[in-house]
Amino acid sequence: MVAPISVELEPFTQPAIAEPSRGTLARQVSSALFREVAAPVWPDVNLAPPRPAKVKLGFLRDGRLRVKEPIEAVVFETEGFIVAEAEELFECGDGINQSEAIADLQYAIADLYFTLEEEQDHLGKGMQQVWQVLQGKVERR
Repeated sequence: MVAPISVELEPFTQPAIAEPSRGTLARQVSSALFREVAAPVWPDVNLAPPRPAKVKLGFLRDGRLRVKEPIEAVVFETEGFIVAEAEELFECGDGINQSEAIADLQYAIADLYFTLEEEQDHLGKGMQQVWQVLQGKVERR
């Protein structure tokens, strides 16, 4: 005589017993595993990488100039570009990432220094103030 399949499997199957406050065993195990799982391996590509809001420039990309006092720059994103701006010098640089923006700003400040040095006898009041600030922070080697 052949026994029905349900009778043969009976020792291996047990009904899920729900505890009032904890739920089924499967739910307890899955929630315990969920708590132990680490953060996802792949970062969310929609999150922007963190960047400092302010940086201090300690050198310019021109060997003829030396920075005496760090030049503060603000870094921000606008219209898909990263911008680094030295507010006290009214100068900025941009790029597709923070490094490019800062490098562009460094070149712009060096160019500003040589332009103002050459034209210092013909500067208006605003540019004379910028020249004074720049001379306090940068000098020729």
